[in-house]
Amino acid sequence: MVIATQKALADNQITKPKRVDGAQGLQRAAWWLKIFVKKNKEVLPEEGYIYLADSHLWSKFTKAGKVEIHSLAPKNQDHVLVISEYALSNLISDKISYVQSEQLGLIELNY
Repeated sequence: MVIATQKALADNQITKPKRVDGAQGLQRAAWWLKIFVKKNKEVLPEEGYIYLADSHLWSKFTKAGKVEIHSLAPKNQDHVLVISEYALSNLISDKISYVQSEQLGLIELNY
């Protein structure tokens, strides 16, 4: 997934979001995750986890749209989606679709 993200950047298939650190970066990631869950309800399980690989952030979500930021990692790896903030940014801004992100290897799923 990390290598696929770098390849997609190099091939101009996705764009790099502006770097934001600290509390503002966390707030932006939380906002992006909420948008992502809301926009992709039809492909997500009833509940699960999202791991932002580049920021090491675990979040728990439900299909109803609830997103718990800084959740504990799941005890098992069921219902885990791994993604980078780069891919997440491009998904929520509709630069790529969920299906395209799968095809490019920008997300790893364990459903």
